[in-house]
Amino acid sequence: MSPRDAGEGEGAALAAGWLWAALFAVGLSWGLTQFFMKPAMASGVHPIGAAFWQASVGAVVAGTALWLSGRRLPLSRHHLAFYGVCGILGTALPAAVSFEAIQHLPVGVQSLVISMVPILTVAMALAFRIERAEGRRIGGVVLGFSAIALIVGPDTSLPDPALAVFVLLPLISASCYALENIVIARFRPAGVDALQIGCGLLWAATAMLTPVALIGGFELMPARLDWSTLSLAAVTVFNILAYLGFVWLIGHGGPVFASQVGYVVTATGVLSGMVFLGERHGPTLWLAMAMLFAGVALVRPKQA
Repeated sequence: MSPRDAGEGEGAALAAGWLWAALFAVGLSWGLTQFFMKPAMASGVHPIGAAFWQASVGAVVAGTALWLSGRRLPLSRHHLAFYGVCGILGTALPAAVSFEAIQHLPVGVQSLVISMVPILTVAMALAFRIERAEGRRIGGVVLGFSAIALIVGPDTSLPDPALAVFVLLPLISASCYALENIVIARFRPAGVDALQIGCGLLWAATAMLTPVALIGGFELMPARLDWSTLSLAAVTVFNILAYLGFVWLIGHGGPVFASQVGYVVTATGVLSGMVFLGERHGPTLWLAMAMLFAGVALVRPKQA
């Protein structure tokens, strides 16, 4: 091997190392948003108010990043409609529902159910005939739904079987994210990148959540400045950092590589709940987690 070849090999290994480090950093950030949601809801802010802060701060950060990059946000009628639909499905509805759900569910359970996004995306793509049915991917979908059945079944892994109904809430959030993926795949305007889409949908979500919060009289400001208020701020910061990091991962490692961040998100959510909140899970949840991970691995497209 020539010195040049050796140098290129070392450069590739270094680049791969940075990609893996970024993947774990993004997964850790997104996983911690699930953990910080729990104490954040003790701040007195309504779930819709919490979703408003997540959307509005994210919109400012994404808008600033877009401005610094020298690009603009296209605002044609087609673009605005696209941002509006993605704003509802990608932030406004799932964020509000997730903040409501975390008041009732353990962090680990919510993190696990949210990881259904890739499985639900494939299920919808098959239902809408966007993708051709393959045995491997159908098996992954079956494994994913079987895992959810384990969580809410008779031998539930929940601390109280009565909480099973609240599992529907993070499942709604995951379905929203999955449907957003379908909308982006089918109706994405030409010439816009992931950062522009993120900026547009966050501003659209802010525009929708603001009147809802004001007209409904929902609490927007924390009742006091304490740990719960700082947790709400942490949710917002970690969420936007994770999003921007995920955009970077897709651009540098490809969508298939970036999709592996879901494993880190779920593991971080489950472990942070155990370490910091004293959550304990029975064998049923660990079996469900293994089935979900296997299901996600099966539905992932093959790396080109």
